[in-house]
Amino acid sequence: MQRPYILLVEDDPDDRRLTVRLLRQSYVHGDIVSLRTGTEALHYLFGTGQFAQRDLAHKPELILLDLRLPDMDGKEVLRYLQADARTNDIPVVVLTSSHSEDDLVDCYRLGATSYLRKSAQQLGLCCLVRQNGLAGARGGSASASGELRAASSPSPARRSRAGQRMRRVKGQGI
Repeated sequence: MQRPYILLVEDDPDDRRLTVRLLRQSYVHGDIVSLRTGTEALHYLFGTGQFAQRDLAHKPELILLDLRLPDMDGKEVLRYLQADARTNDIPVVVLTSSHSEDDLVDCYRLGATSYLRKSAQQLGLCCLVRQNGLAGARGGSASASGELRAASSPSPARRSRAGQRMRRVKGQGI
């Protein structure tokens, strides 16, 4: 059985290091695949370009997607993911420094599971990982987790698919 993993798509090296560190502190035991551009992420997910030999059956359990990427923005990546049956069931958390309400609405409309502003990324990412069963038992703040859950509003179908994948991950020790 292949190890579960999280796909991180982030162009800023400092944000990438911080995110990986936060995931590790939250007891994420699976692998973290880190890519720098939206194009690279799409090649990876669809097995094209330099990733043509990748096993497409081994999908990430979660995608952490920066909204502002150098080649195509996170919204465009979300459009591709949502439009393809191979990827539209993968939970996607958008990470951004944007305070635009339009960005938030657009990302949820395009199928994002959650939306975290980078200023609140540390608390939010740790709570999100724990809430969705991607972390080992380590305690945490129930109120922070509840607040995050209330702030997240994916469609019922997307929430159901994401919940099913999260429950599978929990049983695989990520």
